[in-house]
Amino acid sequence: MRPAAHGPAWEMANQQGSTKPAMAAAITSAFGGLGPLATAFVYRDKDSPAFVLGHSVCLVMTVTCLMATALLRWMLDAENARRDKEPWDISHLTTEQVLDLADNHPDFRYKI
Repeated sequence: MRPAAHGPAWEMANQQGSTKPAMAAAITSAFGGLGPLATAFVYRDKDSPAFVLGHSVCLVMTVTCLMATALLRWMLDAENARRDKEPWDISHLTTEQVLDLADNHPDFRYKI
């Protein structure tokens, strides 16, 4: 089993086309930048030294991320298996139409 990849590089690897990878990286980076902003509101001086609220929020967010990762892994595995099981004939499409399929191309597999 390989270690899980994460961040914008993994997001971009699972997108095809000319704009989807860039948008995936931008959205991932934008949401990633919200963490430091949120710490100002959950790690308050009045909660010192235990910082129960801050640690609780971090724990909940970590568990949520782990559950979302497991769900996404399952969904991507299922989609890859479906694509392996149900081949799709694209021989009737033009070259431009095939390129427009992007990550909907039948040969595309999600990287896990």
